[in-house]
Amino acid sequence: MTRHTRRPDRGSPDFRSAAPSGRRWRLGALLLIAGAGLAACQAPQPTEPPKTTQAPAAPQPTTPPPAPRAGLVAPDGRVHVALLVPTSGPNAQVGRALLNAAQMALFDLGGTDLSLDVYDTQGTPQGAFAAMEAAKQARSALVLGPLFSGSAQAVKPEAASYGAPVLSFSSDRTVAGNGLYTLGISPAIQVDRVVDFTARLGVREYAAFVPRSAYGDAALAALQAAVSRNGASLTRSVSYSSGASDLSPEVRELAAGAAKGGGLAAQRRQYLAGGEESAEGFAALSGTGGGFGALLLPAGGSELVNIASLLPYYDVDPENVQFLGMQNWNDPGLAREPALVGGWFAAPDPRAWDLFSGRYAALYGERPPRLASLGYDAMAVAAVAAADARSSGDQAITRQRLENPVGYSGVDGIFRFQPDGTLERGLAVLELQQDGIVVRDPAPQSFEGPQVSLRGF
Repeated sequence: MTRHTRRPDRGSPDFRSAAPSGRRWRLGALLLIAGAGLAACQAPQPTEPPKTTQAPAAPQPTTPPPAPRAGLVAPDGRVHVALLVPTSGPNAQVGRALLNAAQMALFDLGGTDLSLDVYDTQGTPQGAFAAMEAAKQARSALVLGPLFSGSAQAVKPEAASYGAPVLSFSSDRTVAGNGLYTLGISPAIQVDRVVDFTARLGVREYAAFVPRSAYGDAALAALQAAVSRNGASLTRSVSYSSGASDLSPEVRELAAGAAKGGGLAAQRRQYLAGGEESAEGFAALSGTGGGFGALLLPAGGSELVNIASLLPYYDVDPENVQFLGMQNWNDPGLAREPALVGGWFAAPDPRAWDLFSGRYAALYGERPPRLASLGYDAMAVAAVAAADARSSGDQAITRQRLENPVGYSGVDGIFRFQPDGTLERGLAVLELQQDGIVVRDPAPQSFEGPQVSLRGF
């Protein structure tokens, strides 16, 4: 375990480490000596009658010590926050970035009585379970992490019985609940936002081209729910095998249902670029081109570029069909593929991230991975919740306190915790352009009132 209580020198990632406590075991050896037979010439000795001995009393049953329960202040007088991340193994770089970001929030918002204790999960469910056990023994008031959904599932029962809320970094909503919250930006949150936006612009028929994977299944399920909620329809869905050398048959199948004329996708983008939105303008763009007018492509990177290059060839024209993506489209390099230019996707507003990323780089000498913002926001929530609980005289950080309906405002925008463990977020709709990424529809700034600000920069 590593404990953080003080600010490191600016520009240095060094921090004070506490050697893990352990037990030393001494192995003693007992040598048993068996006597050899005595000389046969010795005279036999008379035997004594056996002595009567009293059997030792049976040990009295002892009451096991009570299982530890989460409280606000540990016996050492401090509020302990446990950070469960991989600091070793193949995902150590991401884990280290989450730790660095959490340190930033600790020094920005944490009081002198707040301790950040780091436990290495090694990136495995078994490691996460062991880390959770150690966090319980340290009387942690709140748990941040772990990173992966399998690890979150592994710690969930222990955390629930212990009574400490868990702010996991997973985006898998299926592991949420019973005091475990998912901070990651799930496919459902992203798809809901971009579909709500396109439906407002008059798109009524949607399609999806998704990989055969759990991620693809989640994106497709989110699309089905979002179009239904908006009174639209999902008219075509085609799946493919990631890594396949030729996706032409699948793209050809998809293309049969695409809008083949009208140029409505290009007209909508031009209308928005003009900067003047009105109900009349939206109504003028609500027609169809005889097929689906928006296509969800959840792939990213080279796989996305490969798919996008095939779509116009088979007459899925971005002039007629609006391409929709996910947060993994937040890469200006994707604009090298012409078909992707003008694509829309939902993600946090980039301005707060740019400020955070620049400050992180100044402190640690490198740009952070995109997930690092979750480490900052999680630790900031912990600092605010602990301070509020202590000032109110509470004995623990409760789920009711975390589920404040006004929510928080962090690096990734506004968010609030739902009773089922999922997160509601305010995302922007961004557009991929040749010269960069622009905000096409700003992120909302509030839910029910001013959010608790978590940013110390």
